[in-house]
Amino acid sequence: LSPINFLKNDKNISDQEKLEVYLGGFKSLIDNLIENDKNVYIIYPIPEIVYPIDKYIFNNTILESKKIKKFGPSVQYYMSRNDFIIDFIEKNKNEKIKKITTIDLFSDKKNIKIINENGALYFDNNHVNLTGASILADKIIKVAYE
Repeated sequence: LSPINFLKNDKNISDQEKLEVYLGGFKSLIDNLIENDKNVYIIYPIPEIVYPIDKYIFNNTILESKKIKKFGPSVQYYMSRNDFIIDFIEKNKNEKIKKITTIDLFSDKKNIKIINENGALYFDNNHVNLTGASILADKIIKVAYE
């Protein structure tokens, strides 16, 4: 029974059990790839910016001056939303696993960047646009050739 079918078919499973099944399946996949002498590239979660990008760029409230916000939520917000997967990634130690962090690309170490010198980094609140994807692609290529 695959983890996906298991989770779909059992309505009485707790969130913690679902997480354990999901991460167990992920770990099994990683282990199988390593056993077959493959390199595994794991990309950490890309930071989310909470609100749609236009809310940061076109701030039209009466109480605030109209200005473009360059930063969104805190890095702490990112860490708390993703602590379970970051912990999972950090626990997997093997020379075949290449870990690609993202928070260093999309933050100033305190807050998530929404805009950099090349423009906006996000398409909406969850997905990077071409500018953001290009930044990530550059890092993937760098890690792949190290």
